[in-house]
Formats: sequence, C-alpha cells, structure tokens
Amino acid sequence: MNVTEIIAAIERVIESATPGPWYGRGSKGSESYGGGCVATTTTYQDINFKAIADVRSHSSEISYDQAAANREFIAACNPENIAALISAYKELERKLAADGVSLST
Repeated sequence: MNVTEIIAAIERVIESATPGPWYGRGSKGSESYGGGCVATTTTYQDINFKAIADVRSHSSEISYDQAAANREFIAACNPENIAALISAYKELERKLAADGVSLST
C-alpha cells in the first residue's frame, strides 16, 4: 500500500471507532496479571469507562513493561490524533503541490 491508499483505508473506518480521548490503563487488579487496557477514561470506576483494547502481558507472552508500552502506543493512536495527522499531511501535500512539488506516495 502507498500512503494515499493507507490514508483512504483509515478514513473509511475512523468515524466508526470509539471516540477519544483514549488512555493507557494499568492493572485493574490481580485478575489482569500485569496487564491493563486502553480505555476512554482514566479510572475504572468512571461510569463512562469503555475498554478499547485489552493489553495483558500474561495472555500474549510479552513482558509487563512491553504491555505497558503497547497500551500507551495504542492510546496515542486514537481517532482524533490520527485524523489530525492525516489533515496535516494533506495540508502539506496541498502546499507543496502549489509550489509544484509532489510527495511521493
């Protein structure tokens, strides 16, 4: 896939993703075995808590530190941030095109 195809694929699904913000959440208790999740709130007690992704080290045979890093990465790649990156890319592409320069996609 080239960049244009990747952007189009993301744009087709971005609106159906759970709205953010998203947060990397650490262990909920002993049942998480060193894991956690990506969620829409900063606390499990929040009535609006929605888990986006379950990221546990025991179920995927990765270290606790790697599970924590993965949670933060997934949270940072939320729909609003990805939409902002796409918008910035397209704006840069327009500006360069106006100057006769093309981004290689």
